[in-house]
Amino acid sequence: MEITSTKLPLKPTEASDLSNYELAYWLESSLSPEERRSIQERIAAVIRELGGEVERESEPELRNLAYPIRNHSEGYFVAIGFKLSPEGVGKIERELRESEVRLLRYLVVKQEPRAKIVSQELAPELVRVFRPDEIAKLSTSTPARDEVETGSAPLAPKPKVSMEEIEKKLEELLG
Repeated sequence: MEITSTKLPLKPTEASDLSNYELAYWLESSLSPEERRSIQERIAAVIRELGGEVERESEPELRNLAYPIRNHSEGYFVAIGFKLSPEGVGKIERELRESEVRLLRYLVVKQEPRAKIVSQELAPELVRVFRPDEIAKLSTSTPARDEVETGSAPLAPKPKVSMEEIEKKLEELLG
């Protein structure tokens, strides 16, 4: 039940080369608390050996599985957030596949950076100040959709068609 590290040398990684990832995995429900803790510690150690940083780790939580996996209907769910180079992620996945750890399933997902909210104090040049007359103009008039999309005046409204005209046209077309 031990994850054995291949300890393949990786180039030293700079902090800018690291990406955010999350590893979610299911452990067999028959594992003791000591075995679960040992597996968690070993996975975190492999991440660190490959030059990564473990940022957060959830406690194993017993949950029902959506469908049976290897005759198990429940398992312990664990999620680990970490930073690592893309090459290191492939090595972790290989370690998890080849290890004798009683993992039911695992998934590594790259976490995209979230948009940062820029405050007026941090970037005053990005904030536009409106004059009172501009604010009044904005609140009373809204541009038509065509003006926003094309920058031109809106098209003339189409005349309404009656049901009789539509039925007449259908008769002509369908014969």
